[in-house]
Amino acid sequence: AEEPLYPLGVGQQHPQCKKGAASRQAHPEQYMQAQEVANRAARYAIQYAHSRAEEWGIDVERTVCNGASAGAVTCYEMFLFNTTVSFRPESTGLEPVLELDQIKINVAAGRAGGLSTPPEVRAVTDETVAVMAPGAAVYDLHGDEDVTVPITSAEFLVETLDEFGIPAELDIAAGEGHSLFPWQFNKSHPERLNAMFDFIETYLPDSGGDDDDDGVDNDGFWNYTDVQYGTEDPSMQLMNIALPSSGEYGVVMFHHPKGSTYNDIGQREVNAALDSGYALVSWESFGAYEAVDLEAAWRYAQTCFEFLRSSSDQYGWKSENIIIAGRSMGSIVSWKLAHSQEPAIVGIHFYNALPRQTWQAPDLWYPPDDVVSPAYGPGPNSDYGHNPVYAYPVRDKYMELGEEDKLTFIEGMWDDPALHNGGWINTYATFHYFPDLVAQIEAVSSSPSMVPTA
Repeated sequence: AEEPLYPLGVGQQHPQCKKGAASRQAHPEQYMQAQEVANRAARYAIQYAHSRAEEWGIDVERTVCNGASAGAVTCYEMFLFNTTVSFRPESTGLEPVLELDQIKINVAAGRAGGLSTPPEVRAVTDETVAVMAPGAAVYDLHGDEDVTVPITSAEFLVETLDEFGIPAELDIAAGEGHSLFPWQFNKSHPERLNAMFDFIETYLPDSGGDDDDDGVDNDGFWNYTDVQYGTEDPSMQLMNIALPSSGEYGVVMFHHPKGSTYNDIGQREVNAALDSGYALVSWESFGAYEAVDLEAAWRYAQTCFEFLRSSSDQYGWKSENIIIAGRSMGSIVSWKLAHSQEPAIVGIHFYNALPRQTWQAPDLWYPPDDVVSPAYGPGPNSDYGHNPVYAYPVRDKYMELGEEDKLTFIEGMWDDPALHNGGWINTYATFHYFPDLVAQIEAVSSSPSMVPTA
């Protein structure tokens, strides 16, 4: 149809609408309006589930929306827009429903979805982002040969979110089309489904103030919170500190991944440090999803390190026994410091380090030139953005310099059923190998030139 299909009388249906809003024969405006209807329907479904929260054991502060194809699009629409964002409300008659807008989506994780609605219909703006759940994030699995929902739609979604600093992961299934269920749920490749679960685990907030790993309240393991370590940006240069209960101890300087903050490290990771005779400091640089100025971030890391060195008397740690640690973006922020040859740095522990985006501008920064490498959840055959192959140039640099004995490079943790089964089932989660790193440090303590990494 060349003209809009409204107004139509009650009970009437134009022949063009009979195949459904997602049909290619549907009028474009029908699809745009149908997305709003689906958004509301999904919110009503979640509202009903929340009303049974006590009976079903639901945490209403932690909501994940998952779908495929049009279902994924609905998840992303609900994530991005509440009921106040409407296309031609004078024609649809859809009024805002404020009680539905109280529902916040923490993580939208789908497959074969995207964002195809043009900005003149529904635009992501500072105002729409402001009412989202703090730290909200999006994951989309997409086949690069999808002709039903072309991958350009998913790329547009991720690019739009990137503009507003919202964490987003486009996981590409090479050579795959639109129907990704058999591919994602292939029992011979558990890392494919685990990639989505790991993303959800990273960005889903704590449960009612409790740690998302084991339900232990964060206030139960921090001895000091919101300690200011610098003066360049006092509102951001903050850290939390957890101390062992006895004995001499060093200190782990940990930075979080994108989409979380210095408050969000799990209890099990903290326990790995404490049980190994180390304090743990979780420090901040640029928050959950603000744009990261790498030069400033590396400078902040140095400032934090110098604070740790100078405050050993106050907090009791040994200033010459510091381990640099980080996850994903945290490895990037900490990279320069970790490879600065500071004698007080006795080890480096990174998980899912140097993700795909690290290597997009090698002329500006090429990590092997600094030459640590990390432990990885996915294996080398994974299509996940944290595939360990992205850090192979770093591994190869160690070998080139004859320093391979200082490096422990671990990949495929998700493939070990003793560690991961849709979530971490081991004692120390992503810090599983941290005690091994400490054992290496102790073994070479008489050789200060040795800086073990894991």
